[in-house]
Amino acid sequence: MSQYQSNYQNQKEKIIYGTEHIYEIFDFLFPGSNTAKLIKVHDAYAKNFPFKEILERLNMENGAPVVNIIGGKSGQDRNKLYAGIARACFNTDAVIIDNSITSGVEKHSMRKGLKLIGVAPDDEVQYPKVNSTYQDPYELCAGHTHLFLLNNKEQDLRWTQESLFKITLALRIAEGDYQYSGVYQRVVHVFVGDSPNYIDEIRLAIKFQQPIIVVPGSEVCNMIIQGVQSQNGVYRGLDSELVEYLTNYPQYFFMLLDTNSDEVAQYIHFFLTVTPYIQSTPILYQKKKQNQYDEEDQNDYNNDDDDYQQNQQQQQQRNKQQQKPQQQQQRQDQNQDPPEENP
Repeated sequence: MSQYQSNYQNQKEKIIYGTEHIYEIFDFLFPGSNTAKLIKVHDAYAKNFPFKEILERLNMENGAPVVNIIGGKSGQDRNKLYAGIARACFNTDAVIIDNSITSGVEKHSMRKGLKLIGVAPDDEVQYPKVNSTYQDPYELCAGHTHLFLLNNKEQDLRWTQESLFKITLALRIAEGDYQYSGVYQRVVHVFVGDSPNYIDEIRLAIKFQQPIIVVPGSEVCNMIIQGVQSQNGVYRGLDSELVEYLTNYPQYFFMLLDTNSDEVAQYIHFFLTVTPYIQSTPILYQKKKQNQYDEEDQNDYNNDDDDYQQNQQQQQQRNKQQQKPQQQQQRQDQNQDPPEENP
């Protein structure tokens, strides 16, 4: 076998048995000369999916803050809202993630030179056509710098089935090179509710303890804001699971009462730079900490945690040190003669 044949065979085996068969990266050209990196994911649920490898190939391994748009879709006039999001992301070097179709944030991202990443099931979106007089509402939109189109080796994916991949991608981008730099960026969600595919992302955002900015305009967001503002806090017409999250985890929801660009920019800038209540260490590497004020955290605390064992060992050493003088005193008392009784 020649050297060329050997190298070809090794490369072929790598594609078949390595990580490259899970995804492919292409240069995608939109009509109008806009380009994007297209990542075709063949197995979105693969164990140990190579997020780090992909981000390195895309030159995004250093990490960045992330603004994730939940339920975005064309139809609402949100020009001021998306202008404010783009301004805040420009000032904080943040990345925007959405569902890859037209929402309105694209033109503002292009003006600011931002990274706009779209994530969608491959079979649920349409590729743009040259000189087409009709734009499909689920057509890939120019202005995206990166597109992740997801497939599964067992079945075709549908809307909402991309949510876990989308949130995990946001976490990986925010994590960056945390192991070396010690800096973990933050993730903020903007809930616009123009699309009905939102509940899974809301659930995951709460699970990872990340803030959700609720934007007025859509029916679901308006009902949330009305429920918060009502005296009795009753949410009418909402999905029962969403009502449960609003009732049990209100600390993660923030109502944006005005959609002007200044207000949303201030909200996002604050959440990406301050947010003291948000965990500052990455979820993917964080160990559970005991919280004496939170009974739920105490019940979920893992006794096998390294910090727990260390604290237990230190406590045992302190107890031993405290017991030594007492034991010495007891031995001395035992060795002393009993006191003489008066005749």
